[in-house]
Amino acid sequence: MLTSESRYPMTYEILTNLDCNLNCTYCYEHNKQSKVIDIESCKTFLNWVYSYEYDVIKRPKNIRTTINLIGGESFLHTDLLDQIFSTCLELDSKYNIKDPFKILISTNGTLLTDPKNINFLKKYKDHFLLGFSIDGTKEIHDSARVDYNGNGSYDRAVAGLRIAQSILPEYSIMAKATFTHNTIRMYSDSVINLFKLGFKRVAANVVFTEIWTPEEAPFLTEQLVSVANYLLEHDLIYKVEYFQLMPKRLRASNLSEANYISCNYCGSCKHMRLLGMNNKIYGCHRMATANLPSIGILKDSNVIITNQDFIDEVSTQYTKLPNECKSCDISGYCPSCIVEAYEFGDVDKFLNQKTQCGWTIALVAARKYLKMVLENNTKFVDENGKEIQVL
Repeated sequence: MLTSESRYPMTYEILTNLDCNLNCTYCYEHNKQSKVIDIESCKTFLNWVYSYEYDVIKRPKNIRTTINLIGGESFLHTDLLDQIFSTCLELDSKYNIKDPFKILISTNGTLLTDPKNINFLKKYKDHFLLGFSIDGTKEIHDSARVDYNGNGSYDRAVAGLRIAQSILPEYSIMAKATFTHNTIRMYSDSVINLFKLGFKRVAANVVFTEIWTPEEAPFLTEQLVSVANYLLEHDLIYKVEYFQLMPKRLRASNLSEANYISCNYCGSCKHMRLLGMNNKIYGCHRMATANLPSIGILKDSNVIITNQDFIDEVSTQYTKLPNECKSCDISGYCPSCIVEAYEFGDVDKFLNQKTQCGWTIALVAARKYLKMVLENNTKFVDENGKEIQVL
């Protein structure tokens, strides 16, 4: 039986490296370096993860362990990745795990055409989850995801995607797209293109640093509804995962009308443990690269929490939201990044900007639209056949 603690499992991450072959314009890692994590630290951390999961909280052996690897660009260091995967194989065997481990690697995809990386994918094809940073169409992608010479990377990313698709199960591959005010005009076209590229799982969010106002909600809703209609028209609504309209634990069919905020949107610090450089433990990967305080240290085969005060501070950040947000009946759907508030330099001032308000209104409106369509098996249109916005 799962303990109360294991009902809210930890997310385990390893910051593999800080170097990258791309120089994306909106990347939050502003200080790219040549640092690469020590493999012995990784092995010690993984041993602790398995011990904690299966010895301490007694997670059932039929529930696998998932590890997230993030850089930089992790595929710059395939030998390191190979040793991490190999260690997990050994630990699966040691603990007699019935559902083999999975490792999620976030990648820009451009290096997957390298024969060394192709062989690596083949070697561990049953253990991969790959998150591709592809921003939809070539025009939108190449406007931001560029190399150090300013060249767009879309064609190289798609070439890497095709390699992955030829080797890995289709549902082990997902798209992770990001949109700014400069690219939001092409949101629906971009997301639809990701599905046309063959992705079965797509997450397409807007950046947290820009302010998305309620006045923008109608346009944003229109973009999201356009994607919903594409999925409906192509009989994909139950065959794909589109996080913005159908989060993992929120199918449109069980959308709650009122959802007041009661915790942070993400589990940084409270439900995340990231191994960073020099055996430091952070609340998430972004905290490590933003030079925020570490929350612990990896020592003597154990993760030792040394900064509970910061964990508590971070875990209750949502309580500092304006009263208007706390009383908003869709505030529980509002996405946010804890680190953004710290990088801004003034947590209270940042939260009072309500940066995601317009986006959240659009998300809920589009989900309501999809719910009504599914319940009534019809689209909502006016007498001229024009779709009615649900706001």
